[in-house]
Amino acid sequence: MSGSGTGFRAGLVLSLAGGVIGVRAFFSPDCFRGACSVSGPMSGALIAGSGQDSDQQQQTPTTRPSVAPTLKTLADAQDALLSRVVDTNGLVRYSLLQSDTALRSALDSLVSGYAELPTPAAENTNKRLAFWCNAYNVNVMNEVLATGLPKRVLDVDGFFDKRVIRVGRLDLTLNDLENKYVRELGDPRIHAALNCAAVSCPALGRKAFRAETIDAQLDDLCVGWVNDTSRNRVDEATGTLHVSMIFKWFESDFTVKPYGSVTGFIRSFAKEDSAIGKHLKSRAKSGLVSIEYIEYDWTLNRAPEAEEDKGRESGSDEG
Repeated sequence: MSGSGTGFRAGLVLSLAGGVIGVRAFFSPDCFRGACSVSGPMSGALIAGSGQDSDQQQQTPTTRPSVAPTLKTLADAQDALLSRVVDTNGLVRYSLLQSDTALRSALDSLVSGYAELPTPAAENTNKRLAFWCNAYNVNVMNEVLATGLPKRVLDVDGFFDKRVIRVGRLDLTLNDLENKYVRELGDPRIHAALNCAAVSCPALGRKAFRAETIDAQLDDLCVGWVNDTSRNRVDEATGTLHVSMIFKWFESDFTVKPYGSVTGFIRSFAKEDSAIGKHLKSRAKSGLVSIEYIEYDWTLNRAPEAEEDKGRESGSDEG
């Protein structure tokens, strides 16, 4: 995620949505996936030499809402929001989110909740995964609205690497959140979970992540992503596998066990009857797989007008 320059302003507003009361902190805070690359698998070296534990970095007291949020209340509220504003193709009804006061208030409360809630304990990896992934996706949606629904977030100065957000009582950028906290947990499946508001990003899920179900959720998202022919496909004529640029930008992430490589990761989630699955099976003995990377489309992952209307008319669609 990349960009430059920003301002910062702060204010507090109490809001109530989905049963969560939050203090809304307004930040005009902004790495394009790959522009701020990190070497080594899930490199924790990003914070090496800081003299601080990652969870203590920039940690400062936060004004507390009258009712403290919890992982469960935030996930429940996020479920309700996602079911309204994300269509079945994983695109976002930004116009609806922008114009509907209740939905906007619900998003504000989620942003405030993830800002206030302390980071889950280090020994609970699933809770940390759910917390960081949920917070990332919520803050990306909020930043899209805060920057005026740009045609491409990559064109917004510092969208990923300069604009300041607040998560777990830490002041961060979206790049910090992804690279220092989510990727640091060592699970490459998170690349199917984080949505950077671009058409080429893996489709945004319609359910919040929860510690007790996140393992299955990540598997399901990876199956959907790997077998999505708009993002990964086979050229039958040349026998070349064309895959998401994410596999190039974060290649080292996919070398961890049990995958071992980008090809190994894709093979793990390719359906046997899919074109990719059949292609990889035919190359299993030789191990020779030709890979090319698809140019990333940074167009905003905005739902078409018909889907916006559907969201307005139904109040909620198929879950």
